[in-house]
Amino acid sequence: MTLFDAGHIPGSAHVLVDDGDTRLLYTGDFHTDDQRLVAGTTARPAADAVICESTYADVHHEERSEVESRFVESVETTIWEGGTVVVPAFAIGRTQEMLLVCEAHDVPCYVDGMGTEVTEMLRRYPGFVRDAEALRRAKSHARFVTGRDGQRTRIASQPTAIITTSGMLSGGPAMTYIPEIRANPVNKVAMTGYQVEGTPGRDLLETGSAEIDGRRMPVSAQVEGYDFSAHADRSGLLDFVDAYRGARVLVTHGDRCERFAAELREDGIDATAPGVGDRVDLS
Repeated sequence: MTLFDAGHIPGSAHVLVDDGDTRLLYTGDFHTDDQRLVAGTTARPAADAVICESTYADVHHEERSEVESRFVESVETTIWEGGTVVVPAFAIGRTQEMLLVCEAHDVPCYVDGMGTEVTEMLRRYPGFVRDAEALRRAKSHARFVTGRDGQRTRIASQPTAIITTSGMLSGGPAMTYIPEIRANPVNKVAMTGYQVEGTPGRDLLETGSAEIDGRRMPVSAQVEGYDFSAHADRSGLLDFVDAYRGARVLVTHGDRCERFAAELREDGIDATAPGVGDRVDLS
């Protein structure tokens, strides 16, 4: 078994399994474009069969630089107006990505939740990030929340950005910050990741209200969504799979696996989308 950097989050890996007869590549989650935290994958190890994720098989991501510019401009505007921006973020990868963005544009920010521990851990393993010095600067730029009594309430009244878990508002310090800032229309909630259907984050984006700590709360603060995805989009997936035209491709981990596999077959690639529990013979 050999691991290759998958460019998704620090430590993510393609897994190549070679039994001497067949080489099977499992992509796991991967990204082909650079992020501030990690570089996109360039690994294309030879394989007879590939199990490939297809999360964004029908999506074209906006250029990351443009997403970042819109995010920074929005946050800076809210802070200039005296408002607070809550930035829900996944603890691994997304929290550190947003710290790097804030440091690069000199946006004042706090970081709270499990992402604080993950940031400390990544500082101890610099080989897993794209620019360890940039992450060091980002960590120094941010103020880390300890969670002492009343601290979060005081922070929520400041003109600043607060990067905090959870990314889909299903728990964590976000449960404190959202109620604190929700009533002021100058304030903002800037979602930075995909919101699964049925989560409070998805509800907030679609309805302007969410169930927080067991009760539904209307949110007058502005709510925005930004595509900082760490997955390859359609173009990235097609580029990756193109290197495996002589291999069998098994499409997984997507909402439209069968359709994507059919599109790959139309392009001359031996692709199928096995269902859960299906047995595939690679001999």
